[in-house]
Amino acid sequence: MSTAPLFVHLRVHSAYSLAEGTFQIGSLVTAVKDLGQPAVAITDSFNTFAALEFSDKATDAGIQPIVGAQVMVSDDDDANAGSAGEVVLLVQNETGWLNLSQLISDALLADSDLPSISMMQLSRHHEGLIVLSGGASRGFIGGAAAAGQKDLAKSRLIQLNTMM
Repeated sequence: MSTAPLFVHLRVHSAYSLAEGTFQIGSLVTAVKDLGQPAVAITDSFNTFAALEFSDKATDAGIQPIVGAQVMVSDDDDANAGSAGEVVLLVQNETGWLNLSQLISDALLADSDLPSISMMQLSRHHEGLIVLSGGASRGFIGGAAAAGQKDLAKSRLIQLNTMM
């Protein structure tokens, strides 16, 4: 008798991602448990409002909670000013939680129409975080590649790889 490989969703938006997700935390945890999945990540857009409720309910259900956020990252250089793309930042530990909180707070408090985290900020506050750069049409790397900007995509990939 073989068992199916375990699957873990690492990019889920809850109802705390306004206009992007509809999952109520309890319903999500129940669905994950019913599917026999060992863990799930909540990666709401530029917020971690669901973190406490999610962590409590998932832990009570025997599910490993993974907290993170989907954010926009921007280049530091003037040549690509205004160019940003999505990544997901997942928390590994307490240091990662503090760094993610700092990055989100700084981005939301900045005087900008579109909050984003610069590569410089990410390089200063990356400890304890895992960066997922794939799976988004507006991705920091994939978006540049899809737009035919292979050199920019490669440069961004090297920067993230070196940092992490």
